[in-house]
Amino acid sequence: MVATRPTPPNPAVISLALKAVGAVLLAASLIDYIVLLIPPDFTSAEWRFQFTTQLIDRGVVPLIGISLIMLGLWMGGIGERNTSRGIIKPMTLGFAGVLGFLMLFMAPLHIIDAGKASAAATRQLNNQTTQVQQQLEFRLQQERAQIAGVLENPDQLKQLDTALASSEITPEEKTRLEEIKANLARFKDDPSALEAQQEQARTLALEEINERNQTERARISGQFNKSRLRIGFSGLLISAAYLLIFWTGFQGTRR
Repeated sequence: MVATRPTPPNPAVISLALKAVGAVLLAASLIDYIVLLIPPDFTSAEWRFQFTTQLIDRGVVPLIGISLIMLGLWMGGIGERNTSRGIIKPMTLGFAGVLGFLMLFMAPLHIIDAGKASAAATRQLNNQTTQVQQQLEFRLQQERAQIAGVLENPDQLKQLDTALASSEITPEEKTRLEEIKANLARFKDDPSALEAQQEQARTLALEEINERNQTERARISGQFNKSRLRIGFSGLLISAAYLLIFWTGFQGTRR
């Protein structure tokens, strides 16, 4: 029995497959980039930050596509000797050069816009904190006015006694009403006790609000600092890869 040799792979078929897959990846990436631009808002640092983040994060896919096309061209032996198909190489190198310089520009732009977006997020957080503090003061004023109104109206105190004497209230409601009555009696005997209690409640609430603010500010700062490092360095590395393909391909074309 004579052993048959395996059929060697056809370089032309492999070349065609590599170029086809690379072209699909490159075309899909370009469509993705166009979609990211809609709707554009170049004057907004937040929009630019999100755009550069997504653009650089997706930068590896067209890089793989261009690499596959160049590998397919090399395997197929396509060059100046085949002018009918030789347009593929300069077009691919052109895409590599454009994307390389684009990534090179986007990386420092992302670092700058990350600082602006971080400052904007911090301002928004501080505005929200101020609103919460104002709501706290308004609530304390309402409580003080309600308590003062009850203390000045004997009928409401009688209604409280009537509710306590009712057999229809639950034990939990009775405990709550007894606590309210005790506090009202204390406030009536010592008007400064109400102010002291509210000041204590204000202090505890403000401490909690400020603590949440500091925690959120630290989270925002850490998030944008990580983005600066990750996207900034990734953009530079991807840019170097694109420009290397462009330069080596251009040198090969000159020879």
